[in-house]
Amino acid sequence: MLGGHSTGTGSGKNNIVIALLDEDFNIEKKVFVNGSATETMTDLKVDPAGNIVIVGTTTSVTAGSTDGLFMVFDPDLNIKTQHTFGGTGADSYASVYVNNVGNYLIAGTTSSAYTGQNAFVLNLVGKVADLHGSIEK
Repeated sequence: MLGGHSTGTGSGKNNIVIALLDEDFNIEKKVFVNGSATETMTDLKVDPAGNIVIVGTTTSVTAGSTDGLFMVFDPDLNIKTQHTFGGTGADSYASVYVNNVGNYLIAGTTSSAYTGQNAFVLNLVGKVADLHGSIEK
């Protein structure tokens, strides 16, 4: 598996691309995340169920200048869930950790909730279809 972002494909300025590769590094399947503006991926992990978890930043659906983007794809690259996080400032997700039962810890930064740029950790607990979380500064 390989992931990143590209330009020139889709409606936005930057688009996320995820590709499944065979043992000879040939692309078996790929998916683009195309928004109306810019999507970037900063981290990619595989959870215990084989789902592909990505985090990054979007300017396509945002209340501020940027919002954090969290997406989960099934092993065939179909979207299972997608969430954005942000307020009136610049918010982004930098990395994701997946534990052995499929809970997610997401680290990022925000300028929406406090004065200046601040780090945060978002703890998402539960099944992908029924996530709930809390933010710790």
